[in-house]
Amino acid sequence: MSASKSSNHPVILPGATLGVMGGGQLGRMFVHAAQSMGYRTAVLDADATSPAGLVSHAHIRTPYLAAAGLAELASVADAITTEFENVPAAALEQLAQTRPVAPAGASVAICQDRAREKAHFVACGVACAPHALIDTPEQLAAVPDDLLPGILKTSRMGYDGKGQVRVKTRAELIAAWDELQRVGCVLEKMLPLACEVSVIVARGRDGQIVHFPLQQNLHRDGILAVTTVPAPNLTEAVSQQACASAHQIAASLDYVGVLCIEFFVLADGRIVANEMAPRPHNSGHHTIDACDVSQFELQVRAMTGLPLVAPVLHSPCQMLNLLGDLWFPETDGQRATAQREPDWAAVPSMSAWVRNAKLRNQAESLQTGLQQARNEAVRRNRPITFYMVDNGTATALDNSCTVSAAGASWVVSVRDPGGACAAAPTNASTDATNPLIVVKRLGSEGSAGVSVAGLAADGSTAASSVTFDALGRRSGSLTRLTVSYASAQSEDRPLRVDITPAGMVRSCDPLITSTSDPRRCL
Repeated sequence: MSASKSSNHPVILPGATLGVMGGGQLGRMFVHAAQSMGYRTAVLDADATSPAGLVSHAHIRTPYLAAAGLAELASVADAITTEFENVPAAALEQLAQTRPVAPAGASVAICQDRAREKAHFVACGVACAPHALIDTPEQLAAVPDDLLPGILKTSRMGYDGKGQVRVKTRAELIAAWDELQRVGCVLEKMLPLACEVSVIVARGRDGQIVHFPLQQNLHRDGILAVTTVPAPNLTEAVSQQACASAHQIAASLDYVGVLCIEFFVLADGRIVANEMAPRPHNSGHHTIDACDVSQFELQVRAMTGLPLVAPVLHSPCQMLNLLGDLWFPETDGQRATAQREPDWAAVPSMSAWVRNAKLRNQAESLQTGLQQARNEAVRRNRPITFYMVDNGTATALDNSCTVSAAGASWVVSVRDPGGACAAAPTNASTDATNPLIVVKRLGSEGSAGVSVAGLAADGSTAASSVTFDALGRRSGSLTRLTVSYASAQSEDRPLRVDITPAGMVRSCDPLITSTSDPRRCL
């Protein structure tokens, strides 16, 4: 891979000042990342209360193209980036005369213009949707019939569903172009979509490229609502193609920094590039908590010349994109001044997320109980048993509990705890009156409504307990636990917990089929 043209810049070490054009929420997250790595920061944004400006070491309160503001930023910053795709490319090009700027103004200019963006995809061999450019009435009249139905998009300044109109007929197309004030537009043919995915890459000045796992995105009214990582139910071939295309696009731009490329996965399995964002992306916020390195840290590394780190997803996740109007709703054009608690049930996919969180909580609880039983058996040098139990009440394990292969609660004990689950956990070596209870867990704790089924090795015979010997080996009939809802819904992700003959405990996702995914059930 060829080195970047800017590779001659020396490495910029912590203690230096990093500038960012734009003071929005993405800028704020960048500032926090840079500061945590030991850098000072300077933000250029005209808004005195901009989120990034409020937490930065310096805040230059001028418009993006103000000569004085650009000169001040160049005087205090050792390198400069952008957090907003519509920062004027000319401003970045001016700053680049004296300071390293990542991404370059030329790359940002391509991303700011849908027509140029489509042309770039085609030039570097990445498929995109069939489309036509509309800048004149003559071009409008010449639009082929097979591009309808389609989506008419303004070539510039469109984001989050703005500047887009769905059209089915030529009459609707003409009306839509009038509605968009006859500005330059791109008409894209509507394709049969299976889902939308994105790849976030980071490219350094030396040409090194790393990427985060492929992520699946759900949009509502053109705005990102939910991101799931890794992207579920996609073949390894699709994932590899999307990541390879993203690398190709970044390299062809001689890009430096973090770049997000969005793709459509079609019903027939093909992928086409949709658009790209020359900055950290709102679909990548999960990287702060779910990965060992965030997209913002990689942006810092790329612009300073530090080595890039290939990110690792340590926690599969689902992220909701919650906007400020959830807390400060607008009524009759007036923004509320008092904060309210959002109606969480109405947040897109929140109910599905809550249901799946309960499934994960229950699976993790069972896995923890089984591991504790095994650990105690080894520590005490004696057999210890994990029992599934039905509790007498929804709020506590009482003495009406019974051992059951369908019990969502559990007890780790020396003997059958039936009728004695209210006993306090104890470390005593003997207990003449009650079973020795090591630890216990009520199934309704974070997992109300979740069903658990204990199964023997054949996968069909019910089983309610498993014993671990002093060497941690499994004995007894219970080898598998399934975690699901009795009334399943389409977005549910039922889970499974397996116990090997050697006593190893592992949770897995039965819906995952990719042989390379570590969450797959064996």
